[in-house]
Amino acid sequence: MSTPPFYACDYSAQIGEQLFATAPRAEHWLLLEYPRPWSGKAYEDSSIPPNVKSQIDGVLAQMPHSRLQMIAQGSRESLTDLTLYVIRAAWERQHIRRITLPTYEALLDLPLADIAAGRAEMGVPVAEPLYIVCTNGKRDVCCARHGLPIYNALRAAGAQAWQCNHIGGHRLAGTLVAFPHGVYYGRVTADDVPALLAAVGNGEMLLERVRGRACLEAVGQAA
Repeated sequence: MSTPPFYACDYSAQIGEQLFATAPRAEHWLLLEYPRPWSGKAYEDSSIPPNVKSQIDGVLAQMPHSRLQMIAQGSRESLTDLTLYVIRAAWERQHIRRITLPTYEALLDLPLADIAAGRAEMGVPVAEPLYIVCTNGKRDVCCARHGLPIYNALRAAGAQAWQCNHIGGHRLAGTLVAFPHGVYYGRVTADDVPALLAAVGNGEMLLERVRGRACLEAVGQAA
């Protein structure tokens, strides 16, 4: 008799692991489109030019509590006209700016830290909520099993949603982050999407699925 597969997300739910206070700390975000298949180490194994990766790494090192996420809305061969979101999701101030890159090399000319801090107003300001859903099954199959239905439901509802690589906490899949406030959610299902959109649209949170607001340390998220 074959042994049934073990899924960390199922086990986490079975033992009742808490959701709150599990969001990784982050205030500044770079969401960079990479419309090709991802490995378990999506950024490291990507074909983004080394000099661009070096620039990104340097910018992240300059900004405390910052992170990069790869995003996509499908696969395509061309690596042109790429979307980049630069987001500040601090406690007292939030903004989202969208920039279209003709190629990855165009990122080399952008003052990303200044855009994130609000010192440079480049790109197009985004007013509506933005969602990234972890679907990186090569990192953990739970993320693909649970993330793809959520992503599809968000898109079907007209939400501004992207698939993304690992955001932390695959055992709590399906996981997503809602911007501009940088709120992490876990154990979300496609059935939760209408209530999630309604809550975020009203400036609230879907409390039963909240993991935490990423700009806070764990103790603040718990509080």
